[in-house]
Amino acid sequence: MTFVTRRPLDTGDSEKDFLVKLDEAIPMSWAYKKGTADFNKHDEKSVWSLTLNSSGKIEDGGLDKSELLRNDNTE
Repeated sequence: MTFVTRRPLDTGDSEKDFLVKLDEAIPMSWAYKKGTADFNKHDEKSVWSLTLNSSGKIEDGGLDKSELLRNDNTE
């Protein structure tokens, strides 16, 4: 599965939007319900991280997944 999105790194809305900082790990999550397109509680989920480098290259953020769980900054 591939997910593609485009947006400015800084939308100028600091109160309601997330500033994408270069060269810093960004915590991410995904979830889905297998076997249906209906809006149901997901049964598959995980967390990961990425880093968008100044050069434009996207890499694994290298965060310890346990650091993403029950963290006030990412929850």
